[in-house]
Amino acid sequence: MKLNIIALPFLDQPVLDAVFNVALGDEETLNAIHDVPTRDFADMLLTIAHYNVKYRSLQLKKLVPTLQEVFGDADADPEGAALALGLVLAIKELYGMRPDTLKAVMRQVTVRW
Repeated sequence: MKLNIIALPFLDQPVLDAVFNVALGDEETLNAIHDVPTRDFADMLLTIAHYNVKYRSLQLKKLVPTLQEVFGDADADPEGAALALGLVLAIKELYGMRPDTLKAVMRQVTVRW
């Protein structure tokens, strides 16, 4: 796994898609991750995403306008959209991203919920 300067995984499309697939319950993707640090990273983000959904609704609501620019409206699966939003918040805070950087990174995600 390629790491950035703060020793976190580099967020390229394959890593982001794998993390979003795992977060949205894709067991096949989870089982395909044989690299332990990548699996642990996905597990950590998923745990934080669940926490964000459960306890940080105000922070999630603040992200909605920013993410609508990238993903559009995600009404098809409200539960999946909430978890994806929790995941985006986890990534934003863990990497210390500003809104423009977050939008640029999230544009790489091809997974939709």
